[in-house]
Amino acid sequence: MDINIKECNLWEIPCNGLIIGIFLNELPSEINNLDKEIQGKINYLFKEKEITGKSGEITIIHTFNEIKPERILIAGMGKREDINTNQLREIFSMSVKRLKSIGCKQVALLPPSFKELKLEDISSSIVEGIILGLYNFTKYLTLEKDNQKIENITFVLPPDCNIQKEILNSGIKYGTIISRNANLVKDICNEPSNYMTPEVFAQQAKKTFEGKKIKCIILDEHDLVLENMNLLLAVGQGSPNPPRLVVLEYIKDKNLPTIGLVGKGITFDTGGVTLKQTKTTLFEMKRDLTGGAVVLGIIKTMEELNYPFNCIAAIPLAENAVGNISYKPGDIFYSMSGKTVEIFDTDCEGRLILADAFTYIQKYYSPKAIINLATILNIGSILGNERVPFYTNSKALISKLEEASEITGEYIWQMPLDRKYRERILSHFADRKNRSYKGPETISMALFMEDFIEKEVDWVHIDLASVDTKYGEKSYISRGSTAFGVRLITRLLLNLPGDYL
Repeated sequence: MDINIKECNLWEIPCNGLIIGIFLNELPSEINNLDKEIQGKINYLFKEKEITGKSGEITIIHTFNEIKPERILIAGMGKREDINTNQLREIFSMSVKRLKSIGCKQVALLPPSFKELKLEDISSSIVEGIILGLYNFTKYLTLEKDNQKIENITFVLPPDCNIQKEILNSGIKYGTIISRNANLVKDICNEPSNYMTPEVFAQQAKKTFEGKKIKCIILDEHDLVLENMNLLLAVGQGSPNPPRLVVLEYIKDKNLPTIGLVGKGITFDTGGVTLKQTKTTLFEMKRDLTGGAVVLGIIKTMEELNYPFNCIAAIPLAENAVGNISYKPGDIFYSMSGKTVEIFDTDCEGRLILADAFTYIQKYYSPKAIINLATILNIGSILGNERVPFYTNSKALISKLEEASEITGEYIWQMPLDRKYRERILSHFADRKNRSYKGPETISMALFMEDFIEKEVDWVHIDLASVDTKYGEKSYISRGSTAFGVRLITRLLLNLPGDYL
């Protein structure tokens, strides 16, 4: 699908459908001349209150060859004071999908402009809503497949509008890159685990970055032994598909600061010997690699947008399976850091593989901060399925995370990191244990991971367990993987240079 800008009158753009967004009880002045060309139909319907601008309202007007657009779709955007970037994604996603459902291939739109939001954020959000909303995973469909496609999206700038083309284009570029990389993440996460093994993921990462400025390093099970990454090896030892560590290097200049990204890559999680009990959701465990896939999408976006600092991504990959030599409750392993860990629960494997990845990235790259994304502990019953918890040891990153969250519509909530509960991760027979049954489980989980972060390193853990999967179609998020975190962290990193880096 091509996305472009054209400067012309609205009635002169050849397309199957022209989208115009309006606020509640307002008609934009830019459409006055267009309305004259169709005998005042828009104003008539507005006066008759068939068009109101109410949020979610869609009205399609057929033009019957009076002008070049075959249809005009009026999309209600609600009250002007309530508008935000997430609503823009939802409105334009819904509008384009409506046009697609009636066979439209060439779509144009009038980009809204208003002082409440930056133009670059407006255009980026519109593009994100369209590209993400049109995504579908159809690789394995052989009988019925929706072959209808939108071929072209044109942003129309009429002569009387005051929109700066360069700023508009910058937002379109950002939105296009980040959305297409989010859809790449969805493709990885929607693959079945009988295909997406640790080795397949590693090779896909290698192929993704061939010919790019990002270097891909793959550590196999023999390399992991040499690095003493025994926690990662333990989690994967019950599976015939051995573990891997994928390291992605984006180096702008060795003298620049480095940010570390770590993403959990469990290609399927049975729970191990501590077998999961929830049969109805076990099939979703193919998406326990979401954090790893998201990290891949983030660093790919950084390279394509030419971010001005270094970034290292580490993706520990394993299949937590039940086998003849699976690791067991009561086992004790030496981590790469040298700390010993007693296994209380084999279904708490994510924090184990992340611990070794933290040590690896700190040993070889000395990052200023580590941001890790993982599906660890689902607290959707508390925060719902559209907001994720995060834990951090850094006050400097909190406001930047919250700002990125509001712009991207990937919402977050800070959780406590009370260190008085550190005793809950202490073992009588090893330095640490991987689970505390006493609770609070959310805090003890985060404290276990923080224990492998060096004191001078800022750290953020974002838990994706409650948002990694969408069960039905809703606005611009399609069924299946959500790729939650790609847009959030990419925007966070965009805002770091300056007072932080």
